[in-house]
Amino acid sequence: MGEIEWREMPDLTLLGEEELRDLLNELVEQERELSYRRRVLHGRIDLIRAELVRRGGGFSAAELADILMEGRRADD
Repeated sequence: MGEIEWREMPDLTLLGEEELRDLLNELVEQERELSYRRRVLHGRIDLIRAELVRRGGGFSAAELADILMEGRRADD
């Protein structure tokens, strides 16, 4: 998975149906890759936080509550 290529959107009114479908498929694939990468990063963040908590990471009660509650938040 590479970097997402940010480029200016073409004038969609000038594209044919096949070009529009190709562009749509390309963007859907980029979104899928980005979503996967986001989930992997969230998993790694959760593992690091859990390890810090396991080690007694020196968190205050409020910080610990925030860390633990963050895992319950609904992600995109």
